[in-house]
Amino acid sequence: MYYLNKGQTAVEYLLMLLVVISLIYTLSGRVYKYFLGDIKSCNKNSHSFVCRLYNIYNIENYRYFQLRR
Repeated sequence: MYYLNKGQTAVEYLLMLLVVISLIYTLSGRVYKYFLGDIKSCNKNSHSFVCRLYNIYNIENYRYFQLRR
């Protein structure tokens, strides 16, 4: 009976490993798309982290005012 349980445990560990690998593979694509995105295709509606930083610190977005003395 011990040998049957040992085989079952090995199969369970392999299936758990397969589930974890598939989750990591799925989430890595989403994380890459969210954080890194393509900086050359950034627009105001882009949700990636890099595009948001680019839009915040882009010199073209600043407005300049002249102060009268």
